[in-house]
Amino acid sequence: GLEKFSDQLQAVVLDIDLPDISGIEIARAIRKNNPTMPLIACTSSCQFSEEDYFQAGFNLVLEKPMHLEKIYVCLAGYLQQRVH
Repeated sequence: GLEKFSDQLQAVVLDIDLPDISGIEIARAIRKNNPTMPLIACTSSCQFSEEDYFQAGFNLVLEKPMHLEKIYVCLAGYLQQRVH
């Protein structure tokens, strides 16, 4: 997924519990090249602390299970901020 990452994206919602690489590592890689990209973590794991998420560059952490409506509301807020 990281190879296909594009600066054309407006925001990233990223699962933390991935099979080969953690979402934390992906967030750090995204942040190196795009410091303003809104990053939202989705997790059901206690593997990382809230501080770990924010140090990796996430703007927000959502715990699973969650409703799509909550993701939409969060994304809309971040995207509005980027436009202004």
